[in-house]
Amino acid sequence: MAKPPKSISPFRLASLLRLQKDPNLALHLFLNPNPNANKPFRYSLLSYDLIITKLGRAKMLDEMDQILQQLKTETRFNPGEIIFCNIITFYGRARLPDRALHIFNQIPSFRCQRTIKSFNTLLNALLSCREFGKMREVFVGLNRFVAPDACSYNVLIRAGCLMNDLGSAREVFDEMQKRGVRPDAVTFGTLISGLCAGGKLDEAFKLKEDMERGFRVRLDGFVYASLIKGLCKVNELSLAFKLKDEMLERRVELDSAVFSTLISALFKAGRKGDVVGVLKEMKENKCKLDAITYNAMIYGYCQEKDFDAAFGVLSEMEKRRCKPDVVCYNVIIGGFCREGKFREATELFEDMPRRKCAPDVVTYRTLFSGLCDGKQFQEAALILDEMVFKDYSPSAASIVKFVDELCQAGNLKLLWTILNSLAKGNLIDSVTWGRVIPMVCENNKLLNASALIETLLILSRGLDLITNCSPSSENKRQCVDEKRPSSASSSWTESDFTPFDMKLLRGYGGFWTAAYTGWLRTAEARVLLSKEKEVPSMEDNLILSALPKGTTPRSSPSYKGHAMAINERLYVLPIPHADRVLQAVPSPGVGH
Repeated sequence: MAKPPKSISPFRLASLLRLQKDPNLALHLFLNPNPNANKPFRYSLLSYDLIITKLGRAKMLDEMDQILQQLKTETRFNPGEIIFCNIITFYGRARLPDRALHIFNQIPSFRCQRTIKSFNTLLNALLSCREFGKMREVFVGLNRFVAPDACSYNVLIRAGCLMNDLGSAREVFDEMQKRGVRPDAVTFGTLISGLCAGGKLDEAFKLKEDMERGFRVRLDGFVYASLIKGLCKVNELSLAFKLKDEMLERRVELDSAVFSTLISALFKAGRKGDVVGVLKEMKENKCKLDAITYNAMIYGYCQEKDFDAAFGVLSEMEKRRCKPDVVCYNVIIGGFCREGKFREATELFEDMPRRKCAPDVVTYRTLFSGLCDGKQFQEAALILDEMVFKDYSPSAASIVKFVDELCQAGNLKLLWTILNSLAKGNLIDSVTWGRVIPMVCENNKLLNASALIETLLILSRGLDLITNCSPSSENKRQCVDEKRPSSASSSWTESDFTPFDMKLLRGYGGFWTAAYTGWLRTAEARVLLSKEKEVPSMEDNLILSALPKGTTPRSSPSYKGHAMAINERLYVLPIPHADRVLQAVPSPGVGH
């Protein structure tokens, strides 16, 4: 008879959690360490720390909250503040400022005292979420508990620089000194970097002098790199190279970022011949060429339209066993698109998987935008299909521009294809509608007036059903029927719509204006469709695409807007076009 498995001890559970790389398996192990045990498991604080860290890094935040609720019931130990600092950081990375603030307020309920560490962690999380107003509120309330330190002020100075409000950043710097908190290297580096980015080089160099002479803080590589970057931005190369020499004299470590900045500036100034000297100096100072340096050279050669030299840099990287990253390819693809070399750009894009470098969202956006600019509509449509298939989205500006180009070209067939692709990814917004509707008004081949009326009403009631803005009917066909004018000869007027309808439809801006003025006053708009559609049409699919993101009912097969029941009919979007995806080498873990 087989012996029962040996029970897992709390110490053994911590060891197993540390070794388990799959967060789902780790969670299952944590929740069921001894499935057949008759008594509760005595978890250790280390086990809680390990599982929370794994779930947070995997962005399994709901599961992490479940573990937190269990931790709150523990009475054998008090969790350390570092656990909550990590949780707040995870929420900040996930752009969930409210949840970060909530767990911060909940720390005392875990029998843990809040210190300046958790305050600073919360400030940094809010900074990651760009919640500058909440940062100030938290900082104002900080004095009730602990005194702010240099790290607290550094985060606020960083926020001012990100908002491009250098005056606010300087005020924080002055307040810091009034309260007797000594600025450190991070303080000066952050402020100098912001001043250089804002083009205020005179103030930046004055602060550099104060840093050395007034505050006796040693200059580090970050300060020098910020100053050199600022000088190169205004084409003051001689001063930039003097600062580089000053770094060598003071034995401040030179990294590849400084040399890469100088290389980029030389290309920009038309002095690519001097790049060889910079590369030689890097070798003399034992500064290894990395992807950043090579990317700067590739970008420079692409700006010079010397694509052979750019590919030569790629070959040099492979020889030196420095694997080209996706940025290298994005730069070259962007250069090809700017020069109208769309065939070369597409070929390099398709060759990336063979080169063991998967395209990222920037690659797709760069190529899609370039093809749109070059009026390569068919290829752009294929790239858009593949983006939607991989759950990527083009920039809003590129979508609007592409739709505008198709409307101007009168390519109605391709326009429908593009709108359908956008609908699959739930990417159609009111701006896109505003571009399409005027052309639809001029061309009855796309959508007749009565179908538009039904579309508007179903859209209204569909959003009503989802957002619960007003009472909804179980039968949405009845909602349409209730809106039909009593006489077939009557025209649709604003009085035929409820205040909710008008408020909702006006929220679509140009969409409502164009539709109302273009159709509702025409003779064609007097009668609604009375025949039930058996097969979903393109108009039906576009009803779904007009819905804002995140409003698809959870009862549908997908939460991304692929299917939805409207008017007691199931609308299913067509299968995405994936010819290019099927022909290309699969990207790891994407779409397969």
